[in-house]
Amino acid sequence: MRNITAPKFKHTVLVVEDDSLLSDLFAISLELDGYEVLTAANGQEALDILSSLDPSHYPQCILLDIMMPVMDGRTFLKTVETIEELNKIPVVVCSAYGDFEQSPQVQAKMAKPIDLDHLSQMVDRVLNPQKFYAGGCFAS
Repeated sequence: MRNITAPKFKHTVLVVEDDSLLSDLFAISLELDGYEVLTAANGQEALDILSSLDPSHYPQCILLDIMMPVMDGRTFLKTVETIEELNKIPVVVCSAYGDFEQSPQVQAKMAKPIDLDHLSQMVDRVLNPQKFYAGGCFAS
């Protein structure tokens, strides 16, 4: 009899994207690379998800679109910056719009359209900087 166990995820990523097709593509790509993925269609939904989680289950990274209905990415970032438990979660901004205020949480920016291989590599770099950065330059 074969022993089957549940897969262990590298990290949890919260994808905040209003385009459901893109959100699904990002989620599937990250899941295939071993990440657990939570999704939200806007900043308010993301805040609702985060507030429902025990702090020990917060995502280790947030993938954030900027232009969204209900609550956009800028407002989400400003809100999260004021919440001590959340303001240390690194953010990767994925947006077609490059003009937005810098936030200490934003560790990387990616312009749409996004190459899915590059997406996973960027999340990995944000979550494991010591793996990629050595002696003043990025390691390959």
